[in-house]
Amino acid sequence: MSNNFVRKASVGAAKYASGLFRSYLMIILALMWFPMIVLVILSFSERAMLSFPPETLTLRWYFEVFTDPQALPAIFTSLRISLIATPITLLIALLFVYGLDRLEFRWKPTALFIVILPLVIPGVVGGIAVYQFSEFLGIRGFATVVLVHVIVTIPFGMLVLLDTLSKFDRSLERAALDLGANELTTFFRVTLPNIYRGVVAAALLVFSLSFNEFLYTYFVRGNNIVTLPIFLWSNTAKLADPIVYAVSVVFILTATTVLLLTVAITSIRRVSQF
Repeated sequence: MSNNFVRKASVGAAKYASGLFRSYLMIILALMWFPMIVLVILSFSERAMLSFPPETLTLRWYFEVFTDPQALPAIFTSLRISLIATPITLLIALLFVYGLDRLEFRWKPTALFIVILPLVIPGVVGGIAVYQFSEFLGIRGFATVVLVHVIVTIPFGMLVLLDTLSKFDRSLERAALDLGANELTTFFRVTLPNIYRGVVAAALLVFSLSFNEFLYTYFVRGNNIVTLPIFLWSNTAKLADPIVYAVSVVFILTATTVLLLTVAITSIRRVSQF
């Protein structure tokens, strides 16, 4: 009888712990997402003077996003910068990581550490550094912003590609070389097709980071470059303007879409099974 009592008590304790953890998880998720949900709801408010909850809903502000003389150019500027910076970052990161994975040299760990180090440098410090560097060279503007985006996103692209190459079966390359293929043919016909998921994941991550980048851009952009994050920052005093909320929702949807594409392409099923 005592064994049955202990068994029932254990089952009851497990159910209680499970319920407690689920409640804790729901509270954390609510704290994380409630501000975003409020923002989304306010973006559908019909009145220009916002109140929560809105009395009536409308899509008017989303249509105005694509006709606004400031918001639309900011969106296209962010897209242009990201679409230019992403392939440059990807090429640099892939060449560096491929060489790092294939070559053996004394300072290999140090080289990797130096490349990854910018990830832990505070953004303000990095922003001041790139600002002083651009002032020293006397260059500011679109090209400088693209260059800074490349510098900022390279470590992230390298981390994804390093993980991808570390899981690649190099015996496939050796087999291709034994069959007479040269190293360039082996890379494009064997290596790249087998690591393309990681390459695409790195590209999507780099694009998302570039599209969302604010701090470094703010320091080096000059007066004529207004990206979407800069536009939102410049209009923080107009938080009663629903178009700012609509632009913010577009911003969130873009980042979420890129994340979902990354998950879909790389077949990361653990996220959905958690």
